[in-house]
Amino acid sequence: MEQGYHATTVDQIADAADMSTRNFFRYFDSKEQVLFAWQQERDREILEAVAARPLTESPLTALREGLLSVISRYQDKNFIKLMQLVRVTPTLRAYQQEIEEPLERGLAEAVAARQDGGAASDLRPRILGAITLRLLHVAVDDWLEGGGGKDLVEHIHRAFAIVAGVERDTPRRRRAAR
Repeated sequence: MEQGYHATTVDQIADAADMSTRNFFRYFDSKEQVLFAWQQERDREILEAVAARPLTESPLTALREGLLSVISRYQDKNFIKLMQLVRVTPTLRAYQQEIEEPLERGLAEAVAARQDGGAASDLRPRILGAITLRLLHVAVDDWLEGGGGKDLVEHIHRAFAIVAGVERDTPRRRRAAR
């Protein structure tokens, strides 16, 4: 945060962690991996939370509530600083997108599992998985633009409500166009 991502070397990170650079590479492949080490656990928790949602809920509701049950814990100052760094560093944004592919696939599989005979290769589960992840990013960006002062959960609720509203408005628009 002090020097910027690109100006910070692996040697500096290793020194700050009181380890050799060689030891650093035993645990991490890159600087990016250090910054996102927490994310694999978070993603696993999200997938478990979505899978545990009642089958009576719509897929979008299950995705939202499962996501919120985990994301609500990520509102501290360190998370805000990390996400602000990610927002201004294209390398980190690209890395984050790359490592979130398994989460997106997992969300699609969770939606497919809720459908009778559905498969994750079907278009609807894949779209809902992608939308959920994108909604999260847009909500976090909006939250950070406000300095992270308000509740992140409110931003995520608002993002999902917008999508749900668009889904409800679409048939009306089609009838009005006829």
